[in-house]
Amino acid sequence: MALSQSYVLICLTGSLIFLWSFPSLDATRIPVSANAPAPSQSPGVSCGVFDVTKYGAVSDGKTESCKAFEAAWADACSYAAGQSTFLVPKGDFLVGPVTFKGPCQKTPKVEIKGTLKAPTDLKAFNDLPTWLEFKDLSDLNITGCGTGVIDGQGESSYTHTGCQNSGGKCKNFPINLRLTKVECGSVSELTLLNSKGFHMNLCFSNNINIHDMTITAPGNSPNTDGIHLSDSTHIDISSSKIAVGDDCISIGQGSSDIFVEKIHCGPGHGISIGSLGKYPNERDVQGVHVKNCTIEGTDNGVRVKTWPGSPPSKAFNFTFEDIIVNNVKNPIIIDQEYCPGHKCDSKGVSFYLCYFSQHFQLSSKNILGSCLFLFFVNSPHK
Repeated sequence: MALSQSYVLICLTGSLIFLWSFPSLDATRIPVSANAPAPSQSPGVSCGVFDVTKYGAVSDGKTESCKAFEAAWADACSYAAGQSTFLVPKGDFLVGPVTFKGPCQKTPKVEIKGTLKAPTDLKAFNDLPTWLEFKDLSDLNITGCGTGVIDGQGESSYTHTGCQNSGGKCKNFPINLRLTKVECGSVSELTLLNSKGFHMNLCFSNNINIHDMTITAPGNSPNTDGIHLSDSTHIDISSSKIAVGDDCISIGQGSSDIFVEKIHCGPGHGISIGSLGKYPNERDVQGVHVKNCTIEGTDNGVRVKTWPGSPPSKAFNFTFEDIIVNNVKNPIIIDQEYCPGHKCDSKGVSFYLCYFSQHFQLSSKNILGSCLFLFFVNSPHK
């Protein structure tokens, strides 16, 4: 009987030791939320940051990295676990033409800390009008973080633009950066350099804030407008330095509610509305306010330019104020016979200015500085 009791005691003690040594797995398991996202299978994601170098982009300025950029964007665009960031880290990246297209789960933030370099050979673009395009997106915010550069490497293309004998119908070379059908967003702290064509273009885009930009190309580089707008509304451009071979800012057809402030422009062709009327049935332009800008070393200060011969359109409610001009030939110029190359077939004017009819309204005040002519009008009615 004593043996049986001892045996039972030993067995119970062994059982307790066993239980103490191997506690329940349920008691120590870390709870997992039922809503937690599944682990990402994307090679470049870390806390929602999609780094192009994790997708194979090489920062040597020589290795073509277009496919890596496309793959990183695709994953960032489809990321469903919160805000994503499309990141270009510091370094030099050679990238061919690419379109960053939406719609996305949530539009990625775009951080360009390094330098993007375009192919120098125009054949690499296959006649595409744009190098880098963001399209069909909302709430798009692009920043260069103060170090980012988009370098079009356009120097070799400046000598063969096809403008000389074309009656002003220049061949359009690729635009550095284009926003197409973008609703709400910003572009800031970014350098645009030596584009083959326009440096930046907004087309069918609304509610965009552009600020703290540096845009640079040689003064003799043709058709290299700094920022060109068309069919866009509610656009603010401010606190930027633009020195190019054409218009610092040009505002084309279908644009309205445009505010330009604290721009340093020059060299270049000044700040322009137009050119307008180059094509039939262009849409009206209205509500342009240019304020507190400095323009120096340019052909023109503020300008309105229209092509002859197109059906009439309306352009109205323009204000230029608090403009400083230094070493500028024409601080204010209205050119109704705009025709680069001077080989256009003139068939009358397409826009009628304020002193001829109600179709054009312009006001100006506090335009001060050094100039050759204060106000120049080129019109068949002058």
